[in-house]
Formats: sequence, C-alpha cells, structure tokens
Amino acid sequence: MDKMLIDPNALDQYIEVLGDEANELIAEIIDTLLDDAPNQFAFLDQSLKDNDPATFQRAAHTLKSNCKTVGATEYAEIFYLLEEKGASGDISSVSLLLEKSKEDYPKLKDELLKKKESLK
Repeated sequence: MDKMLIDPNALDQYIEVLGDEANELIAEIIDTLLDDAPNQFAFLDQSLKDNDPATFQRAAHTLKSNCKTVGATEYAEIFYLLEEKGASGDISSVSLLLEKSKEDYPKLKDELLKKKESLK
C-alpha cells in the first residue's frame, strides 16, 4: 500500500480547539487548497516558460504553505525546494521536480476529499 501524503491526524488540532465547529473550518481549509492548487500550478508552468523566478517562487511558497496546513508535510518539501530555486533566481533545473509535484497531486486531492467526506 502506498504511503499517504497527508498525516490523517494533522487537522485534529482544530478539533481539539474548536470542538464540533472544527469540521466546517477543516472543510474550508481543504477547499481552499483544492480550489487554489490548479491556479498555482498554472503560475508555476507559466513562470517557468517566462523565466520569471519571482512568480515561480511565490506560487511554490503558496503551495508549500497550503500543503503544510493540511498535514502534507513531505509533499510540501517538493514545493520548498521549488521555492528555493525561485529564490535563487535560477529555475532552469526545476522541470523534473515540478513534474513530480504534478504527478503526486491527484493522490493528495483524493486523500483530502476522503478526509473532507469523513467530517460529515
């Protein structure tokens, strides 16, 4: 069985603090990532084509932060590395890492949708 991309207990901190109201917040957090990720991937692709490291860095940072928020810390590491490449000003060697992040995204999405469904 494949290792999960998200820590299934990562969002439980909200339940501990907010109790029953946490489920709505967790669903919103998940929706935010899922709604925004396609845009951020598009920014990564376009900024790579345009050789725009600053935009590349911002998009990678957003994905990194959103992934950490939902407990996908290992997946967030890919975006950390991409963010660092953007910060360095040289994004010429990011193609393989960017493709890896895109390959893993459907699995992340599936895991997050299952987590969201479990909140109902």
